[in-house]
Amino acid sequence: MNKINNFFEKIYSELALLTILLFFSFQVLNSFIINVFAINFSGFGISMYDLLILFLLSPLLLLIFKKKLPTVGLYIAAGIVVIARILMIFIHDIYFLAFITGAGASAFFVFLPAYLVRKTRDEKRSLGMVITQALGLAIGLTIALQVIGQSYDISTHGYGQIIISVLTIILVLMFPGIQLTKKTNEQMENEEVEPAKFGKTFLLALGIYGIIAIEWFVLAYPTAFSRWSNSSYVVVTILTLVMSILFVLLVTFIPKIVENIRIWMIVILNVLLLGSIVIVSALPQPEYTTVQIVFTYITAILSPIALLDFMLVSRELNKSQSTARQLGGTFGIASFIFMIVSFVMISSFNYEWVPFAGFLKSRFYIVMLLTVALVFIPIVFIKRFKNYGQRSFSELQGKLPKKNQIIAVGVIVLFAALTGIGLGINRIHPEIPTTPTTLSIMTYNVHQGEDKLGQPNLVRLLNSIRKADPDVLALQESETARVCFGSIDLVRYLAENLNMYYYYGPKTVTGTYGVATLSKYPIEFSETHFMPSGTHSHRVIIRTDLRVGSELIPFFNTHFGLEHEERTPQAAFVYELTSGFSRTFAVGDFNTKDTEFEYPILRLNFEDSWLTVNPTGLNFTGFNGDTNRFPRRRIDFILYTSDFTINDVSVLTWADESDHWPVFGTFSL
Repeated sequence: MNKINNFFEKIYSELALLTILLFFSFQVLNSFIINVFAINFSGFGISMYDLLILFLLSPLLLLIFKKKLPTVGLYIAAGIVVIARILMIFIHDIYFLAFITGAGASAFFVFLPAYLVRKTRDEKRSLGMVITQALGLAIGLTIALQVIGQSYDISTHGYGQIIISVLTIILVLMFPGIQLTKKTNEQMENEEVEPAKFGKTFLLALGIYGIIAIEWFVLAYPTAFSRWSNSSYVVVTILTLVMSILFVLLVTFIPKIVENIRIWMIVILNVLLLGSIVIVSALPQPEYTTVQIVFTYITAILSPIALLDFMLVSRELNKSQSTARQLGGTFGIASFIFMIVSFVMISSFNYEWVPFAGFLKSRFYIVMLLTVALVFIPIVFIKRFKNYGQRSFSELQGKLPKKNQIIAVGVIVLFAALTGIGLGINRIHPEIPTTPTTLSIMTYNVHQGEDKLGQPNLVRLLNSIRKADPDVLALQESETARVCFGSIDLVRYLAENLNMYYYYGPKTVTGTYGVATLSKYPIEFSETHFMPSGTHSHRVIIRTDLRVGSELIPFFNTHFGLEHEERTPQAAFVYELTSGFSRTFAVGDFNTKDTEFEYPILRLNFEDSWLTVNPTGLNFTGFNGDTNRFPRRRIDFILYTSDFTINDVSVLTWADESDHWPVFGTFSL
């Protein structure tokens, strides 16, 4: 038995334990929100399954315990996180998966505060450093796996899941280190600590949730954050990773460097970081794009400030030695606030289906103001005003253990290598047809990369598009670079795998149903136009000028609203926008049948490809061209000017990845 204990003691690393657990927790939380949203999005509304979000109130379970959460409780909580992450590999039913991942996220929010206060005085000196190291490494690993997976976390599917198997084995080997020895328990009983104050503990809890939200919404997913301003995700990714690496290395090798940081300095740094995030979210207008992009890069550079905040609040919480009941009450309230902010974040896209959420239209900055407040308020009030000149950190170790240094450097080298490989191999190099005689066009409402059951299906979607092999691909409902879709950039994922140029129209902070155009031919000009919209929905039409051989062809792609009251002015807008073009296309999901009164407005400038080939409305098999599957109706069109000659058009009913079928047409040039 002693040999076994000695073995586990020798291999144990708190840094490895916390890094993998934090990494798994981010994945589980992400999956939980994706599946809860998918359940409701597939039904276009909210349902009883929204109650699953109550999992986020799990810290209230700590109210059961008087002083500390028993060690067995820490084992159970950490074990549930691991089990939830493992089951993510095997479970595909979104209802069951939402429940399992909800339990995993719940367990983490119990484990984290309970673990932070179960440390002796000697251990307190390093805990803030170690858990900050762990958070920085977990975020770096999260980013790297997205980069190599083309924004799709490679460890969540295919052979990439081997990564999870390896990490799980390492984590299980670390589990015995959670056990507190009898000596440690006696030390804790004999320590003299000031009674924790409810107000301060609550602020600390709020700060921890706020930092998790900032990382989850913004900093840990640069591929989604870059969509806020349509800036370069490569630049954002590199800046975020480089700055995080530098911070972790400083904390690892010269931790005392942060001892000279005063409280007022941290406040100013947070004003810069959090203010930068709000500015990016508040300026979606085209005239402010340059400003947006600059502040996007500034945010990436300042991203380690969030790690500094985490070090501060975790150390303060550790020093407070709050009881389990204090943690249960304060973290329970803070988790409720976190749940509300998360719901508002999701509703900033889905406001059309959420009651009373219409006020979020064009007001994404409200979401970020709420989020940054979770961080800024605790940082400002965590110390009394008269103490702003004091040092933020004291009694730090001069150097962290050698094992920590080796693990930190090893993980950094790993995710830096993965990022470099990902950025190197996932580049677009289109093979441009040299002497084109025809142009094939495909328009597809991809339902955010989810099928009618809410199952993510990027791989199946990719395979169907490859099978069709269009020269130009128009996508609608493709704005997946959001929290509720796992921050996966569907457009870039498809463009890189299909080796096509692309333009994603609206910035995600505008809250639109995004449209994108992918092309084998170079895009020489692109722009987004906001159409007249109703009280809730936000609709756009994008223009991309394609260099096809020696010709420059304007190509329009759009997604109309659901109500007649908004579709009529949108049809008039398209008519005005496209008038004067002799050789052009307008494609998309028009949400309009050819029997409705918006349709004739669209036909003023264009021919309808389906009716040109099938004048009766039926093809040779008797199929009427329906494109919307549930309910059946023809609302997706490829419209073209009469200067083009259409060779063929079809509805690809074998492509079942969405609630729509794609339309595919071929034209002579």
